[in-house]
Amino acid sequence: MGYFVRQAASLLFVASLALSVPVSAQTSPCSTAHLALSLDKRVGSSSFFGNLFGSDESIKSQLKAMFGEAKESLASTASEGSCPEGCTPSGTPQLLFTATPQSFDAEHPEVERCTKLLEATTSTPIVYRDRRFGSFKHLSEAFLDIAQGSGDDGEDLYKRCDGDCSPRYSLYITVGRDSPTPEAPLFQSDILVACGPPRDKSENLYDLGTQLIWKCESK
Repeated sequence: MGYFVRQAASLLFVASLALSVPVSAQTSPCSTAHLALSLDKRVGSSSFFGNLFGSDESIKSQLKAMFGEAKESLASTASEGSCPEGCTPSGTPQLLFTATPQSFDAEHPEVERCTKLLEATTSTPIVYRDRRFGSFKHLSEAFLDIAQGSGDDGEDLYKRCDGDCSPRYSLYITVGRDSPTPEAPLFQSDILVACGPPRDKSENLYDLGTQLIWKCESK
């Protein structure tokens, strides 16, 4: 089974630029502040056949297990004093799932180019916004399609994150009500991607993580 580490929960500020909510040119201290509650860290394999058949160590299986545990934490509340003065945490958090290659190929000829691309896409991520799903199965399949370059989003990503530059992913997931409709789906997701250095494909391992994210709002 894939490597598993449970990290003690901790509240910390996270940069607004990396979040799925756009920040306007003129913003208040509340609108630029967010809180993150770290839930879980694991390692998953990006092996094509492992994810096709859902082996225990695959990203697909790890994502399902991590999401199941994280969903139970959605009722958690953030500490009132964790936001800047005059601000309060939003009532309902988003779930953030991250996937980052664990090992990189330092000898690859595209390291320099991909490192520059990482700086550019960290500052301005590639974004696939407001993707809606009626089930977790459809959400995870859509993410794996993007990661494998399939479908419209996947093909677009690998044109923008080209060559052997390796994507790293952040999925901001909003969980809706239990009886979804097209206007209020069970899952709504914004997918942010940064393109990094070429990964070591002999390992195919990704560091995976889940967090709960609260926006800070004016009182």
